[in-house]
Amino acid sequence: MEIATLRQAILISALIFSCLGCQVTSERSIVGTYRAEAPCETIILELNRDHTFIQSVRTHSGEINRLKGRWWLDKSDNIVMFDHFLDFLNDGRGDRGGGGTGFKAERMPRGITMGPIIVKCPDSDHEIDYIK
Repeated sequence: MEIATLRQAILISALIFSCLGCQVTSERSIVGTYRAEAPCETIILELNRDHTFIQSVRTHSGEINRLKGRWWLDKSDNIVMFDHFLDFLNDGRGDRGGGGTGFKAERMPRGITMGPIIVKCPDSDHEIDYIK
């Protein structure tokens, strides 16, 4: 019995670790709503099938900033690219001056992740991921 239990544990572990960091290359899998949370704010990123996105941030004080743009999958590098993106490094609300950016979408045990982004909060900077 112990050998069967050990084999089962090894197979389950192999399955879990085989998907750690698996890149997502299907646009259909990438589409959806992602959430990123820092101590000072919550950011929602909605990727639509028509290749538009809405990125919105709500600070804990209630301020809201929203940006709309277009996204595409750069198939040569498997990176999800955004034509504009809010920049949280210098401004916790998200500076609209941020240019385009891109993230690899990866399948992790907690869902699909993209990132990291750096968010400036009053206490310090935080590196966070978008999670679907």
